[in-house]
Amino acid sequence: MHKTLLLLALVLLTSCNTVKSSLAYTKGTQCLEQGDYTNAIQYLEEAVKLDPDLARNHSNLAAAYGSVGEDQRAWQEIRLAVLSPYRDIAALPNFCACYNALIKNRLDQPGTDALEVMHLLGEPDLKIMGESQMIWVYGLCHMHFENNKLVKCQLKL
Repeated sequence: MHKTLLLLALVLLTSCNTVKSSLAYTKGTQCLEQGDYTNAIQYLEEAVKLDPDLARNHSNLAAAYGSVGEDQRAWQEIRLAVLSPYRDIAALPNFCACYNALIKNRLDQPGTDALEVMHLLGEPDLKIMGESQMIWVYGLCHMHFENNKLVKCQLKL
């Protein structure tokens, strides 16, 4: 009996956060669509805090950050969205928009130094190291380096 009540309480608490997260997501998305980016960010940050595993929360928060020119924060959020186990197909266009805002025509040129990439994009989500070669993964972006210089940059959609 005691275990059943405890389980029921856990289910109710979890579903309560899910409901609160969904409400915050809905309000934030409505604000985003209306161009009210300040409130969109506030609601979507709340949705992420309540349910950090949902890709849609991170994806829309990234779109809101991008709308106010906070490209670095957008980049961090969209990477979380595309790496989420609960992936949302709507995150893909947002990822491409962040990629284009930060990388395209700046860092995706062969010969770009690895330190320059790290300075702009932060720590990669994954590093694969070899003797003179390495691959850095940022969400869906794979960067191939030789001797600390970028050889190619690919989106793996």
